[in-house]
Amino acid sequence: RDMAQAMDLYTRAAASGEVRAMYALAVAYDAGEGVRADPVKAIGFYKDAALMGSPEAQTALGTYFYKGEQVTRDLPTARAWFAEADIRGAVDAMVNLAAMMNAGEGGEVDRTRAWAWLTLAKEGGRDDTGPGLAALEGRMSAVELVQARALVAPSPPSTATP
Repeated sequence: RDMAQAMDLYTRAAASGEVRAMYALAVAYDAGEGVRADPVKAIGFYKDAALMGSPEAQTALGTYFYKGEQVTRDLPTARAWFAEADIRGAVDAMVNLAAMMNAGEGGEVDRTRAWAWLTLAKEGGRDDTGPGLAALEGRMSAVELVQARALVAPSPPSTATP
């Protein structure tokens, strides 16, 4: 394992617009792996990768804005980054957004969508969502629960002829 060579290759690939390399550099600077930890550089690479559609980078930026580490705490911005990552299948972002929606952090309370995101996260492999789902269901009306289930229900097959 040659971290210096890896960092050189990631740097060159990131300079040419490779989003996975940008994310790899962000993680390296965030954790201090192969380089001295530099949160400012990490955030810069996370931002570049996030703007190019990396759900992992979007989740990381959402976390920075949620916690207020290295950036000013900004819950609406955190919620927006988690939402971007959610639609790209990032299960950790789904859990984070659901928690924010349930608590009304960074936007309106939306238990229906919070339940849907937690359910999708569970389907995506986050087995630890069961207690949160149960607690959320206990606070939802019957109408909210029906609406939430409709959000995650599979669409019926199309009967239209191509």
